[in-house]
Amino acid sequence: MKNRWLLGIAVLVLSVLGCDLLNIFNTVKPNMVSINTVAVTPSIGSGSFTLHVDFRLKYENQKGETIHCYYVTLKGGTVDIGDLVPAAHETSKEAVFTVTQPGLYTAGCQTGSGASEKTTFTVSGSTPVTQILSVAVSPPSGSGNFEMKVEYKVFMIKDQAPQKINCTYLTPRGTTVNFDPITPTVPEEQFNTEVNLSASFPLIVLPQADGTIEPGEYKAACVTEQNSDEVHAYFTVIEAAKPLIGRIKFDYNGYQSSRPSGAGELDVITSPCIPMVTVSPDGVVSGDCEQTGPTTIRTNVTTVVHVTGTAERGRKFDFRYEATEKFPNGWGDVPGTPMDVTVWSFEQVRHVVYYTGTGNFTSATQASGEAYFDFSCDTGASNLIHCWKWAKESFSGTLPWSFEPSP
Repeated sequence: MKNRWLLGIAVLVLSVLGCDLLNIFNTVKPNMVSINTVAVTPSIGSGSFTLHVDFRLKYENQKGETIHCYYVTLKGGTVDIGDLVPAAHETSKEAVFTVTQPGLYTAGCQTGSGASEKTTFTVSGSTPVTQILSVAVSPPSGSGNFEMKVEYKVFMIKDQAPQKINCTYLTPRGTTVNFDPITPTVPEEQFNTEVNLSASFPLIVLPQADGTIEPGEYKAACVTEQNSDEVHAYFTVIEAAKPLIGRIKFDYNGYQSSRPSGAGELDVITSPCIPMVTVSPDGVVSGDCEQTGPTTIRTNVTTVVHVTGTAERGRKFDFRYEATEKFPNGWGDVPGTPMDVTVWSFEQVRHVVYYTGTGNFTSATQASGEAYFDFSCDTGASNLIHCWKWAKESFSGTLPWSFEPSP
């Protein structure tokens, strides 16, 4: 009797535990699926389409929860494409479906745990389709000259006019400027298939009535002839930089060279003709000066100065400054006349100094740095000592320089 009682108790316990274990197994959640992307190919077509779903399983070695896929009709209804059940270790699945009524559709997939993704596709029917993918403007900022690039895809049909793309840009004040339409063209063998194309063309911002270009943020935008959703990009027009005009000055008090008292020689050649130097908006440094006549110590002198270089406004300023001085040396080449000195030039005394300057802007309009110089002097005759104590001389060194803008 005692054994029967114990057996009954055991059966009762097992019955209760069995029900609890069954309830536990029934409440285990399915293997969740994260949907990465949903795509339809072709994105423009007619009739048959393929839905591609890329996903990730929470537990790779188990099958995943069901993915329900669908598309939305033109009237807003939903049509099932199918239920996809990922197997263990799968990362993608496909489903084929058919749509024949022309128009723009939305396809999507979702899981029971809430993951979802959508995409769009176009049924072309008997009408050519153009779909704009992207609009870009480069550079993103500038003074008025840009390039616009439009990427798009088409579905062309023989003997049907293509759907054009209309592009514009909008100024900060709300003025719209139109471009010539983009007319897609493809070879006949690519009709009735999806083709990716692109078009690039200059985007030149037109000046205002006063001749200036309006600075600020602009919008470049494109739509198709069927007035598809606008695709746009923004770009910025910065106020055009003006040329910077001034003079390069050398500080002879900072003269450094193995040749003593050479600063005076440099000054005599450089000072008579100091050019106005221009720094253009694109960073070109230039300047020229030419003068003929007397100087403080010589008569009938021709001085020529030529300046070239590059500058990056707000940063670097580099230049080459060439100053040349010429004047007659008094010798003439007279045939048959004996000479008691050595003459190698019957024309002129020549002084030349080359300055090679490097430095940086110290303000928006001022710059300074150090210049390396090469000086040479040649009188043309052994009895002429215009080169300090000699008929010929050359030396080099350094000295400070500065650029000062004109008032």
